[in-house]
Amino acid sequence: MKVSKSKIEKLIQESIREIYGLEDELLRESSTLTRPIDSSTMPEKAMIQVMTDFCMSENMNPVSMFDMCSQICEANEKNSMNCFNLCECILSRDSAGCTQCLVEICKCPKCCNICKSCCGC
Repeated sequence: MKVSKSKIEKLIQESIREIYGLEDELLRESSTLTRPIDSSTMPEKAMIQVMTDFCMSENMNPVSMFDMCSQICEANEKNSMNCFNLCECILSRDSAGCTQCLVEICKCPKCCNICKSCCGC
């Protein structure tokens, strides 16, 4: 089943608003990380775990999550459903599901770099 980028973005926005009760203005804000992590020497499995930990932390607010998924969908539309599933896992606090989504997303090097950047790796 092929899902368009705009449909995925709309579903993500609706999920975020539903769960967090956010206004549209909040979705336009950007967030910053306080501490970058050097992933250049980190094994892939450890890096995925660091990204999972970040996604499950309070640092991954809805605005950050939406921004990351928008960038991923723009970089590779084939990752749209993985990104949607990642959002669901983050919002439902499913750490194992989050890890699996990140593994799938990181099969695309460009998308993996987006994740690293957004997670401060």
